Formats: sequence, C-alpha cells, structure tokens
Amino acid sequence: MKAGIDRAGKVFQLDKIYMASAWFRQCRKSDVALRFQLGMACLKLGPDQEASHWLQGILWKQPDHLPTLTALADYYQSKGNRKMAELYRRKAQKPTGKDISQAPESVRK
Repeated sequence: MKAGIDRAGKVFQLDKIYMASAWFRQCRKSDVALRFQLGMACLKLGPDQEASHWLQGILWKQPDHLPTLTALADYYQSKGNRKMAELYRRKAQKPTGKDISQAPESVRK
C-alpha cells in the first residue's frame, strides 16, 4: 500500500514538473535559475533525459555555470561514468573556461 502511495506522489510531482516545463518553454527560456531548479527536480525524480535537457540548456547559454557543472559531474559519477564526471569537474574548476592559473588571485583561493 505504501509503495502505491509513494508512486502516486512521484507521478504527481512529475506531472507538476512537466506542466512547469511546458510553461517555461513558452515564457522564460533564458531564466537560468528556473532551468536549474527544473533540471534538479528531474534528476531527483527520475526522468534523466528531461534533466539533461534543462541542464545542458543552461550550459549552452552560460558554459561556466558552476552549480550546473557540479550537478552534471555528480550525476555522471552516480551513473558510473567517470569520464564524463571528470570532464564536468574539470570544467567546474576552470572559471569561464580558462585555466585556473590565468584566473584572478581572488578566484584561485
């Protein structure tokens, strides 16, 4: 019985995500914070392809978005894809795509 309730709750949450994502596509395509929230909700609830869509969309517009790079690194690590996890971790360590040694002193600390 509890499993059925948990599944129903998850389905309800997924429905809310899909409704929000449809609204978002219509209204606010450039809102990085909202994109990130939708991507993280999808990661948490399971539709990996939808999560990837939202998170990759952020990186298309803002390639150095640290929370997204970190989330993707963690995601790939959890899936056992060390190569992709390391790729995103390296990107997260390089502010604006530059080598850390070229970054201002305040960023390197």
